Amino acid sequence: MFRSQVLYAFYKNFVYAMADVWFGCVSAMSAQPVFTTAAIATFNVLWTSLPTVAFASFDQDVSPTTSLAHPELYRETSRYSNPRFLLDAFVWVVSASWHSMWCLFACLAVLGDPEASTSDGKQWDLFTIGIAIFTAAVIACDLKVAVRTNHWTVFNAIAVFGSIAAWFPFVHALSDAWASFGVFASVAGVSDALFPEPRFWLAISVSVVGSIIPDAVAEITKRFLAPKDWHLLREREYIERTRRDRLVTRNGPLLPTHHTSELTVSFDDDGGIGDKNGGKTEQSAAHEGRSSWSSCCVESKQAMRDRRKSRNPSYLDALARARMMEEIEPDWEVTNAELDEDEEL
Repeated sequence: MFRSQVLYAFYKNFVYAMADVWFGCVSAMSAQPVFTTAAIATFNVLWTSLPTVAFASFDQDVSPTTSLAHPELYRETSRYSNPRFLLDAFVWVVSASWHSMWCLFACLAVLGDPEASTSDGKQWDLFTIGIAIFTAAVIACDLKVAVRTNHWTVFNAIAVFGSIAAWFPFVHALSDAWASFGVFASVAGVSDALFPEPRFWLAISVSVVGSIIPDAVAEITKRFLAPKDWHLLREREYIERTRRDRLVTRNGPLLPTHHTSELTVSFDDDGGIGDKNGGKTEQSAAHEGRSSWSSCCVESKQAMRDRRKSRNPSYLDALARARMMEEIEPDWEVTNAELDEDEEL
């Protein structure tokens, strides 16, 4: 898992850095950046950091119970060598190059067409198209973590999809910064030029889908054709959990059973309804049944606590028992009844 974090740190920086390299191929190597400085400065801090932290904190291959039951899973870490790490790093770099190239050229093909223009007849400038490319890169990088996540929690979902959702209000605030504070003139009004346009959303959809589908297909193929040990154990966990849920759905939840006394209803001299068991009504008998069930539960819980305490005595209890053993002479004659009682405890 920590290897994935290191490789992902290289991957996400390669994505937005290689975009400038690919843009140089279509701009005569003019060294003109395609992204604005505000986007570059916040890429690692705001838009791709939380998914990484959530993945490192909450993701797990198998459950802790399975991990303790199968310690041979840790052999995979010992078999991981330096050539294997270099091979994985090469795969991540190729993936980053593909994502940056696809996001750049897909957005240029949809938005950079000379016939493409906004609703008021204006064409998109360089930094406006750069914001679209950067949006596709942010979504692709965050969904890369989502594809590799094995154990989803609320925090993972908030980190991944919250980072994507927070980018759009930031673009809106960035586009209004020139009118409000006199800064970032290169992206002034970019949100009004992009967000209402269907071409923008088409470019984002094509860029993200084309970037993530190869990763998803590779991940699924690897699990089917060359599964690891934890893949098989994780599948067994899923099958057992599904079977248990079906059993509960079919038979219902396991409810506590309690005994209800049979009531013999009779009429007393005053015309009231009573029974032959001490003149108790049905409501009072049901109340006593619930009370007896509650007391039985309390007694059983107390017995479990006493048994647990006897197996794990505190320091003072152990000291008191040791002193008692010193004062009382040991009796080495143990009966069968005492042995049976000890086995039950």
